[in-house]
Amino acid sequence: MTRPMFSFSNETDPHINAAAYRLVEQMAHLDAEALKGKAAADPDIEDECLALPMWNTYWLVSDSCDKRAIERLCCSMMPEDEDEADALLANIGIDVEEIKRDHLSDCYECRTCQDGDACSEPELDEEAYVQAVIEMWDECNSDDYWLARSGWQVVAGTGILALEVDGDLVLGIDGAGYSFADSHWIPLYKELGYGWHKRYAREARIGEAARDVAAVFSNLNGKTADLPPKLRAALQELQAAYASLDSGRD
Repeated sequence: MTRPMFSFSNETDPHINAAAYRLVEQMAHLDAEALKGKAAADPDIEDECLALPMWNTYWLVSDSCDKRAIERLCCSMMPEDEDEADALLANIGIDVEEIKRDHLSDCYECRTCQDGDACSEPELDEEAYVQAVIEMWDECNSDDYWLARSGWQVVAGTGILALEVDGDLVLGIDGAGYSFADSHWIPLYKELGYGWHKRYAREARIGEAARDVAAVFSNLNGKTADLPPKLRAALQELQAAYASLDSGRD
């Protein structure tokens, strides 16, 4: 049985390609207007500041199991600790150490050394530092900032954005002009850790064996009555298995 798959992909395993294609085909497509309509019905989303990813096609995750699995991969676009703030500053080309120097507090205000004496070395006020980085990101007028402020999250390891809208999970891609299959959908399938491709490979092996059996039957010209009963039964069982696979049963 031939399964549909992405036509333009560099994935060498056809079963992973087909499995990722199935994952996307289970989703419903939304255009920008449909997404804005759903957002307008969600009291947690400020419609006037809703930013949308570049590619104006969105995917509504219809399957509840897929939704829960993808949600586990989601992480905030807003920096939440020192390391994330450092990475964001580096990404927008701002000197990390210079900004950190402006957010040092005297260590004795927050802790003491092990011997009980006050420590004179300054410490980073992480909360103030992270907030300052967010404000600087805002001042850069970055599209990513507005996506983050609108509630979009990153689906880890995939480059896909996700937004919770009126109880549903919507996926978006902020890009164009390259293979979404290779850059986003196949990585999403792999990150989810699904085993569909293993079953597809198993079915393919059974199908190949069954086709060999069918060829044997063809060469026998229907003279199976002359075969030993156990061999005849095994051949018939394999032929039935091939027929069920070839009928399109998932």
